[in-house]
Amino acid sequence: FVVVDLATGQAKRVAEGHASMMPETENGFALNPITIDPDYDWVYFGAMHGTTLYRVPAAAFDGTADTVAAKIEAYGKKPYSDGITVDGSGQVYINDIQTMAIGVTSPAGYKVIANLPNGESWPDGISFGPDGYVYATLNQMQT
Repeated sequence: FVVVDLATGQAKRVAEGHASMMPETENGFALNPITIDPDYDWVYFGAMHGTTLYRVPAAAFDGTADTVAAKIEAYGKKPYSDGITVDGSGQVYINDIQTMAIGVTSPAGYKVIANLPNGESWPDGISFGPDGYVYATLNQMQT
């Protein structure tokens, strides 16, 4: 993580190289999906090519790099993913690039909630709109 002090502009790396941010496959992509909950209490993240979603208290970023690393905890299962967003009840919505779907995870497990139409590429960014709907962008990198 790179933490920026908005008052001073100073930046620092924390938890660099932590296993939670690393891919589970050779030549895979590391830390990519990342979001913060609506109350700014938890930062959720994982490696794009990883199958575990992690979280860390946002307040931990006020401490040292070691403080952040010590507070990281596994939260739930996830597929390979590019984007995530979280609701107020701790359900994390995930763009599932393995099955071209959108899923949701919590400590209780992972499930697909919507499949992309045939011919669409993988889901990329994802966010809640002001109307309470979840919106996702689709990557159009067809091979």
